[in-house]
Amino acid sequence: MKRSTQIIIAVLVVLVVPIIHLTNKRLAMETLVGCYVARNDKNIYTLTIQSHDMTVVRGILSYRNHQMDSSAGIFEGTFLNDFLIGDYTMRVEGGDFVRQMAFRKDGDTFYQGEGEVQLEGNRQVLINPKTISYENAIAFKKDDSC
Repeated sequence: MKRSTQIIIAVLVVLVVPIIHLTNKRLAMETLVGCYVARNDKNIYTLTIQSHDMTVVRGILSYRNHQMDSSAGIFEGTFLNDFLIGDYTMRVEGGDFVRQMAFRKDGDTFYQGEGEVQLEGNRQVLINPKTISYENAIAFKKDDSC
């Protein structure tokens, strides 16, 4: 192969490979945006991811309970290595209340984790995110209904 052809191929590889990598990364991020629904008897819970920019995720989390208090609010968190951890801010009597939440993603489903929490001001914080349990978790499955 001529030297000029080798240089052209090398330049194309240097230019095209990063574009393919970024496109694949962008497509992977876009798969998070959407609605995820959990149904439990007459209760309906939704996690609507509205944006996903690199690792930052923003959306709305809603718990519509049949015979108990329901809640809805803003969710902002970080998605990394199939784990979504962030703050769920909801309006309660007298102001806002923030609860740190954790989800594990598997396929098109987010599983809500449970763990020990402590109250810090108006924020409920997970004491040790490494000990969060996803066993018997609420499963938020990707859904086109919302």
